[in-house]
Amino acid sequence: MMETDNSPPRRLRLFLRDHRIMDADALVPQGQHLSTYLATRNRYLNLTDVSWLGTGENVEHLALKVANILWAASEDGEVSLGAPRAMEGPRRVEVELEGGYVVAAGLLLVADQRLSDYLQSSPMFIPLRDAVLMPRRKPLGDVVVNQEFIQMVREITETGVSPPPAREPAEVNATAESPRPDD
Repeated sequence: MMETDNSPPRRLRLFLRDHRIMDADALVPQGQHLSTYLATRNRYLNLTDVSWLGTGENVEHLALKVANILWAASEDGEVSLGAPRAMEGPRRVEVELEGGYVVAAGLLLVADQRLSDYLQSSPMFIPLRDAVLMPRRKPLGDVVVNQEFIQMVREITETGVSPPPAREPAEVNATAESPRPDD
């Protein structure tokens, strides 16, 4: 499929599964969210003006397999992460990724939404707000993370302690319908 949108190229930072980082231009259509853009690429992402961080190598054009992207960010801030949701504010989570990476961030959930329901209904890339790479506390900013590499997501408080888990609907129904011992 040929890219025909006349939008200007957008600068992205891509952190790859093999720990390499690149900055590159991509033709993200005007108004499309980064999570949707990456999730709708068939298998490859067309990139230009690629700079490999760490080596300084520059490549004019390449096709990158989307499955190799661990997380991505909009370097110029012109591409939003994902569709806005009606919410009270981002819920703090720790996301454990393949390779031992742990990212603390805000996840845009609606009130009382379970993490598993959110993840099941989300596209391949999920948006995280104010992400920080732990334990060094290296700021990543707003990123989208490839769900293929998520091992676990847990809710945390500002102090880093997990709140009690939400009860599954089956547990709630079983409690409500269970006969009392004295019945």
